[in-house]
Amino acid sequence: MASEFRMVGWLPKTLRWRPMADISGFAAILGAQDQFSMPGRCCRCGEPADKTIASSVQVKAIGRGRRTRSVTFPYCTACFERAARVNRARSMLTLTILGLSLLLACLAFVVPGLPQAALIVVPTGLALFAAFALTSRSADATHAPYGAWLSKATNDKTTFFMTRPEWAAQFGEGNKVPSVPMQLRGGPMMWPLALIVAAGLSTLLSFLARPEVHIDNEGPTAVQIWIDGKKSIVAPPLTAKLEPRPIVRVPFGMHRFGWSAEGASAPTAQTDPYKIVLAGDHLYNPGSTACYYLDLSLYGSGASAGTINAGPVSIAEMYTFKQVDSWFSENPKSVSTKSSTEKRVSLQPEAGCFVLSEHHCALSIRKDLAECRKTAYEKEDKDGYTSCFTRAVEACHKLEQ
Repeated sequence: MASEFRMVGWLPKTLRWRPMADISGFAAILGAQDQFSMPGRCCRCGEPADKTIASSVQVKAIGRGRRTRSVTFPYCTACFERAARVNRARSMLTLTILGLSLLLACLAFVVPGLPQAALIVVPTGLALFAAFALTSRSADATHAPYGAWLSKATNDKTTFFMTRPEWAAQFGEGNKVPSVPMQLRGGPMMWPLALIVAAGLSTLLSFLARPEVHIDNEGPTAVQIWIDGKKSIVAPPLTAKLEPRPIVRVPFGMHRFGWSAEGASAPTAQTDPYKIVLAGDHLYNPGSTACYYLDLSLYGSGASAGTINAGPVSIAEMYTFKQVDSWFSENPKSVSTKSSTEKRVSLQPEAGCFVLSEHHCALSIRKDLAECRKTAYEKEDKDGYTSCFTRAVEACHKLEQ
């Protein structure tokens, strides 16, 4: 029995091997019948055939779904084995370029401090260069493994392409159709693979390697934000209303955040080195002017809080939260989810600290207010929660006298 293997592509159509140095040959167009008359010799070299290789192509039929049409072509043992070697070489080339593209895309985790554009452009450019260089270097080992194949098919037509003139003539005579001279590109199209993998993955990783840090300036004036001693954005003053806050992307790792008045030549104050983690929800509260409340909403009868601690949080300049779904806004009344339960966490500013900051109350008083409210919340003491603010105002007045 004749040996057989198939060259059905496992990659997306635009990335499949297809029969690039230009290949001269002949095309013949037949109907969609299942049986075709094949010459009895190898379609590549003309020697006696004792093996077959199946060529498959998707049928282009509008409105009728996708189908595959397959035809087997005769090969001699030598051409059959050569086709197998070429396809193995192409598979190795694919895996090599895929691996290099994946490796280069990880540049964002090696040097996350580079500009984001560089984290995308550099890996993509290097991957494309590698794809062209390796494809060119392996041209002889990966060129034209087949002597005949299906190049196109529609619902009622099948187009054959053949490289050997004598075999093409015999095929045309046997099927009563003309064989028309044609040229096809006959090499592995590797640059689309490198482009898609390197550009897509490096873009994703460049964002992952530079997590978002929300900036919340609830002081009375705009402040210049500093990161590692360098100027970043200017954060405008915000009221306690739920207004949009600015966001900066910072490379993961240790950083010092600072603030100053606009136009200052150095930061007025800076945090200790603080770790920005890949999967954290980060917030910088310059000057500790604000205090916050985590609101937890559970959806579904079986939903649980898990490790989320709702309620007031202690005052700090830098925060990393386990989960924040809604920044400075309320959670939705209802959600759509594939599971039966869901939980959402919103981070909201507490108006009390904003009022105290406006009146220039000492940071120690605002910290005491936050801790007082945390304790009252844990005890479910509503009256105590309210009285915390009253005591903070009284303490502020005493310091003013």
